[in-house]
Amino acid sequence: MRLRRSDPPGPWLEQMAAGQDALSADELSWLRSLPEEFVLTDGVYVCHGMPGNPWNAYWPAHPTYDGNLIAAERDASLRLLARVDASVVLCGHAPEPAEYHDELPDGRPLHIVLAGPRGDTEVDYAILTHRQRWEVSWHTARIGA
Repeated sequence: MRLRRSDPPGPWLEQMAAGQDALSADELSWLRSLPEEFVLTDGVYVCHGMPGNPWNAYWPAHPTYDGNLIAAERDASLRLLARVDASVVLCGHAPEPAEYHDELPDGRPLHIVLAGPRGDTEVDYAILTHRQRWEVSWHTARIGA
């Protein structure tokens, strides 16, 4: 994915080594053992960016964040979600929190929840509750010192 992008790598890339150095070998091993994507519970799929593509965050192409997203990749993500019978997708790798609705290839509705920072001192997170359907409530937590 990175090879197709015309924008430079983010400044976080230089910080990765220091972040990894702060963890023990066991902690790094545990992190690396975690699945990149998974079905959390009935109909809820969890991924970093979008299913099958950890580096894209916005499903409808966004001119700033996903200039490299092509329709075939978006369609592949939607087909993957249809195969695992997902109705909700929880994604990170978003520059800001967002929530919207899409449709799977077979016409079933898909609810997409993107969690992300609200700035340097706050992060938004979502709590999902299942009653008749999945409901999302948004909350903010302070981060940093």
